[in-house]
Amino acid sequence: RHDQALARARRIGSAFDVALALTNAVELLYALDDAPGTLRLADEGIALAKEHSFPLWLAILGAARGWAAAATGEAEDGLAQLERSLREFEALGGRSVRALVLAMLGLARVRAGRPDGAAELFALALELVEQTGDRRHLAEIHRLAGTCHAGASTGRAEACYRRAIDVARAQGARWWELRATTSLASVLARRRAREALELLEPLCASFDEGADTADVRRARALVEELRRARS
Repeated sequence: RHDQALARARRIGSAFDVALALTNAVELLYALDDAPGTLRLADEGIALAKEHSFPLWLAILGAARGWAAAATGEAEDGLAQLERSLREFEALGGRSVRALVLAMLGLARVRAGRPDGAAELFALALELVEQTGDRRHLAEIHRLAGTCHAGASTGRAEACYRRAIDVARAQGARWWELRATTSLASVLARRRAREALELLEPLCASFDEGADTADVRRARALVEELRRARS
């Protein structure tokens, strides 16, 4: 659907429509964990947003680009872009999307070896969710917090992942549930492989589409690994 929307916006030729379609596309590509695709479309959208002065699209596209850069190994570039986008959101007064950007920035700082202030960023993200009532990214924020702890404290990581799963289940958001459950199963696999398999296997089996997406491939590969470990 996003391919169709972007193609139609290009045919219409309206810069605003193309920028909006690109913004929606990169939000989807983030959900699909497609960093290279995000970089490609974000760069196009950022140039368009700058040319035509679309500050909100610029902030969202910039944040997506920062995440993608950090995810593909360009840690400093990603951090700088995320911090710039965060300042743009603050200038606009937008708060709902900013919660996810704060969480992205927290994880990027940890992965870049600069964890100072990451905990405060996640706390602020959760505070914004409560203030705005916009809970669409809440499960993912908890999951990102868990990923920050995964290398140092498996107990804290597990608690964050379980909160993410609880939120996703309450919302009926099965994609975020799959992503959070895969993260939790990866932590449990080290010492509680049977429990990890019992959590992930039925959820993974319930997806009858999306086999070519990174999240489903990752989940199914982990299920196979856990099956081998159990046998």
